[in-house]
Amino acid sequence: DGDLAGGRAERDGLVDQVRRNAERHFSRLSTLRGLPQVRDVRGAGHMWGLEFAGAGARDGAAVACEVASRCFAAGLLVLQADNLIRINPPLVASDSEIEFVVETLCAAVRETLAAS
Repeated sequence: DGDLAGGRAERDGLVDQVRRNAERHFSRLSTLRGLPQVRDVRGAGHMWGLEFAGAGARDGAAVACEVASRCFAAGLLVLQADNLIRINPPLVASDSEIEFVVETLCAAVRETLAAS
């Protein structure tokens, strides 16, 4: 039941852990705002997304696809749908695991845009 699950998450410290992770790590993803072809960076809790715009011959979906490919090559699987990349780290992910996700995604975006 919802109350039981919510109470368990509170008791196990997951809510606070997600809040800390979002404050610490989402702010790092937010540094991608303002880069060419990054239309938006948004998120709440452990649900984060990047939206890409096209430029020249490449549309936003092609940019997102290349970012997803670079992430996969580095050992990170992300969800790419059209011009969006979505990541949803597990609630129980450690600080170092989330740092890997954020660093890998940021590097993939920067490398993709530099190659344009």
